[in-house]
Amino acid sequence: MREADVSFLLTSRGLPEWSVHNRRCGDVVIQHGRCGAGMVADGTIGQPGVLVFVMQSTLDRHAVTLNGVPVARHGIAVLPPGSRFVFANAVPHSWISLTLPLAMLTPAQVDRLAGRTRSATASLIQAEAETFAALLAQIDKGRSQAARDEAPSGDDAASPEQAHDAATAISQMLVEVIGAPGSRHVPAAPHHHLIVRRAFEQGRDATGPVPGLADLCVAAGVCERTLRRAFGAVYGMPPSRYLKLLQLNHVHASLLDPSARGRLVTDVLTSHGVTELGRFAAQYRTLFGELPSQTMRRLERSTG
Repeated sequence: MREADVSFLLTSRGLPEWSVHNRRCGDVVIQHGRCGAGMVADGTIGQPGVLVFVMQSTLDRHAVTLNGVPVARHGIAVLPPGSRFVFANAVPHSWISLTLPLAMLTPAQVDRLAGRTRSATASLIQAEAETFAALLAQIDKGRSQAARDEAPSGDDAASPEQAHDAATAISQMLVEVIGAPGSRHVPAAPHHHLIVRRAFEQGRDATGPVPGLADLCVAAGVCERTLRRAFGAVYGMPPSRYLKLLQLNHVHASLLDPSARGRLVTDVLTSHGVTELGRFAAQYRTLFGELPSQTMRRLERSTG
């Protein structure tokens, strides 16, 4: 999502199924993609004046969570400006996001969204299957129209009025789906998510050692048992596993940073608090499919 400040954490070996595409349909931005591995996306909707909706278009089971709450097959995540979110997925899946300027919503539409545009809190809407399918069909029409507008020839490009009408149709359908009598609101900012947020309130330093479990307990103001429950709910793993993955991802990013050119691999690893180099290298290869030294050689070839 381009409107969000997001950090990504790879949690399992990736498959060659990664894609992200952006289309603009009038004032509505449609983004769709394929996530090819386990991933945690942790971020905040930083752009004011927009409302972001995220849907899992090929989900057939509870493989994705939002702030620790399972996203069902016909679930729609509603992310107002300033809302904080953690999406965690365990299996490959496809997703769609819509970004609507709040200014294009009528007062009646804002009322139908039941105040979700005014609160900086993420929420989930469990839509009915039929209306959810109709929404996806309307989005597909908008994507097709946007693709024609971006074609080099431009022969089939829509007029500004047609693009506006397509964007309006998407926003109207979205509001209808969310406000339908059969749609169910599920709060997506549970207690566990707030604990995790407090644990990392000082940020995640990507250039040095990751914090220890005791440090997170102090920052969150909870005991270790409570912290474990919170991490299990939000990230689907214990804090020790999350911290190890955080360290692995930080090292991977550092090895690919142009500023690392000329450094020793061991220097990069030890700067991130790695002490058992051989064991860490094996864990790194399991996650990224290559040894740290091979990642460094890729950097040297690309910048040489």
